[in-house]
Amino acid sequence: MFVQSLFGSDIIEGNSIQCASPLFGDRVSLTNNTLTISAPWWCPDCGNIEEPGGFDENYGCVYIFELQGDGTWLETHQIINLELGYNTQLGYFGLSLSKSGDRLSVIPKMTQQVGGNKNDLFLYEKQNDNSWLETFRTNAPPNTRYSNVRINEVNTDSLAVIKSRLDENSRTISIFNKGESIWEEVIEFAPSDIDPSSNSLGAAHQSKNTLSFLENTIVVTDEDHEH
Repeated sequence: MFVQSLFGSDIIEGNSIQCASPLFGDRVSLTNNTLTISAPWWCPDCGNIEEPGGFDENYGCVYIFELQGDGTWLETHQIINLELGYNTQLGYFGLSLSKSGDRLSVIPKMTQQVGGNKNDLFLYEKQNDNSWLETFRTNAPPNTRYSNVRINEVNTDSLAVIKSRLDENSRTISIFNKGESIWEEVIEFAPSDIDPSSNSLGAAHQSKNTLSFLENTIVVTDEDHEH
């Protein structure tokens, strides 16, 4: 049964053709009555906003839709990180996302090149006015990449993410927990039957649906196994 087609409001009304395809729907998370959709190729031409520096690159955007009483979905918020899009190698905000409760985690393609390519994990929390506020951002060392983030579906004070070290050619799983005031990485590990330096854990940086985190259980897939 067909119910409703969803599009980002600015993609419909703006000049989206100028940035080819925003890739709306690349990542989707549905929890309770909230639908979160990423468009990692979104650029300011899609939204007709003034762009700092005059560049025309892929910042990326995350759209929040809320289910209404009449059964339709209404776009209620956009999350855009303008600092990421000044270079063609940065940005692509929304290549990985996870939402649980009133917390949303988003990962872009890259957040730094100088000193070694890396990206960071961003965490947002829903406020009383229904806006979303950035409350945490990792400060990863150079040559570190995060992907496939999952906030715990039961305890939203914990999240799991695939961590790749480009200089060591390794992948592991990192667990972050919320302390009294900040989020901290509390453990890093790899499944016992695979070599962390094998590039297979979590399949690849662009892979989808390879990590789940429910209460005290993590399920992660590599190219040949499920753990």
